[in-house]
Amino acid sequence: IVSALFGSRGLDEVSDIKPTKLSEVVQGVSQTEGGGSQSPDRDTSAKAFEKEVTNILVKDRSAKIRELAASSKYLSDDAINMLKADPSDSVRSKLTANPSVPLSKVKELINDRSPLVRLAMLGAFGQANEVQQVLVRDKEAKIRSRLAAEFRLPRELQRILATDPVEEVRKSLIRNEHLDKEIMLALARDKSAGVRGEIAKRLAGDALYTT
Repeated sequence: IVSALFGSRGLDEVSDIKPTKLSEVVQGVSQTEGGGSQSPDRDTSAKAFEKEVTNILVKDRSAKIRELAASSKYLSDDAINMLKADPSDSVRSKLTANPSVPLSKVKELINDRSPLVRLAMLGAFGQANEVQQVLVRDKEAKIRSRLAAEFRLPRELQRILATDPVEEVRKSLIRNEHLDKEIMLALARDKSAGVRGEIAKRLAGDALYTT
């Protein structure tokens, strides 16, 4: 299967293929076998074929191949469940970044053991309240910092981040363009001069402060 998809190239070269190209490669195989353009019925058949091939690749012994498979838009529920339990952090991260996989099918990865996967979950689903509610208390400061800086957060979560024990998290919150005025006033009284200085820098750069 792998040789049919990737030709004579070795596995090292497979790592250079962009994940988004997996469906194109698989489609190319199906079109070659079918002899060119396809009718609607044959399109359906091709999609079934692509899903079948992807279901094989998610079990591949090479993590690089499984990463490619995790980015496919032809993942079945069984394939998704297998990839969620993959031993490779990078494979699970690729799965969370797949735009064809909804949060409802990977939400347990919000609590993944790997910071890499949880960070990928934040990048893919950071606007979802159920993701924010968990990651606002993540044990990794870099994850809390990114959440604080980049996403529109309800006031209750801003309050939690404004009292975070790590100074960099509180400073990141100040960089959030949606920072609540009440939270900003509280941070202006922060015990850390670094945090108060971050507010001063923001105000110096803002002609007007708006929420």
